[in-house]
Amino acid sequence: TFDPDVPFNLADHYFTSLTTLRISGEFTDSDIDAVIIEPGNFRDGDFAPAAYASIREDNTYEIILELEGVADDTTTTDYTYAVLDEAGNRVVRLFQVTVDMTPPDEPMVTIS
Repeated sequence: TFDPDVPFNLADHYFTSLTTLRISGEFTDSDIDAVIIEPGNFRDGDFAPAAYASIREDNTYEIILELEGVADDTTTTDYTYAVLDEAGNRVVRLFQVTVDMTPPDEPMVTIS
């Protein structure tokens, strides 16, 4: 499974107001070698090539991904999620994350 911890998603497009995203999941194969997110963490104005999940013995994984986010702006990034087994087989899923750090407009107030 693939379970990003976000308040809202639409198909493979995930929305958050935070610049850190926890992605977790589980798998049934016993020979999973790596779970990789590309690009990786966003630090100092640039993305690392990849981020690797921690794989646990109970066939679950977790990754904390640092996202690009700019105050008072909205940023969308395309990612690749890949699972590799020990034989070198690879399954890939594409997804997007939008970091929305734009506060809402002030509401219109009418007093009558």
